[in-house]
Amino acid sequence: MTSGSLILCESHEPEHYRPTEVRQWLVCPTLWRFEKRWTPRALPWSPAMVIGSAIHAGVAAHFRAVRGEPVLGPVPTAAMVLEHGYVEQDTWTLESLNRLVDKGITLVLKEVHLHPDAKIIAVEQTIAGRHPDLVTSLHDALEVWDWKTSVSLEARWVPDRLDEYMHSWQLLDYAYHCQEYYQRPVTQVSPVLVILGPRPMVKMQPIRVSNERLQQWKRSADVVWTLMASGQTWMNLQACSNKGLHYGKKCPMFQGCHALLGNETLFPGIYAPVEAKDG
Repeated sequence: MTSGSLILCESHEPEHYRPTEVRQWLVCPTLWRFEKRWTPRALPWSPAMVIGSAIHAGVAAHFRAVRGEPVLGPVPTAAMVLEHGYVEQDTWTLESLNRLVDKGITLVLKEVHLHPDAKIIAVEQTIAGRHPDLVTSLHDALEVWDWKTSVSLEARWVPDRLDEYMHSWQLLDYAYHCQEYYQRPVTQVSPVLVILGPRPMVKMQPIRVSNERLQQWKRSADVVWTLMASGQTWMNLQACSNKGLHYGKKCPMFQGCHALLGNETLFPGIYAPVEAKDG
């Protein structure tokens, strides 16, 4: 065995890193390492994340109510989340964002219908560090649901977006961990794409899964998790300026890697330590 070779020991279970961390590591291990410690100081506020969080919260309130839990209604629940995450600025008013969020909740509740015999098992419950939006059961088999919000997506791109979910690491991760947690088979994952404009719509892409497919995913996941835990990092130079990998922007650590050459003693002028970003 040569020095530096990776050994996968079957008796040792690697840490199960969350899907968001895996995605970041797959884009660039150096980005993943830096973003655990640093965040850009000048980061413009975007409504997309808070809109998605508010819609998630409103839909969750609906399904908790269906299960018989005493909760606020979907609209006031979503409004609280939106107000908490809103940043005063000229482009978006709180009222306009509330209208968008109400539209998204209405679309989901109109289009998503559970089977009459389905039972709600979990609503935004933490399962092995994961947070699936909804888990339901039907005839002892489980289905994992995940809401995906897009503020704007042209109709011609919808099929491509839905195709992306067919082999989504996040969805397979959720399915595997729900199956392990509940000790019941997960036979379907259902991403629900909520599009707010220019033409509001909800599109669903149910994906059948089997235990064999989930075990295949787990074998790959073990390799990735082991590499992540090894502490060995490198720069994926193909990702530095690829805006498609960074939500339409350059890598947030571009200056740190290239202008500052990775010298973290120089980072404080551009980046804030993660533990101090809320201070």
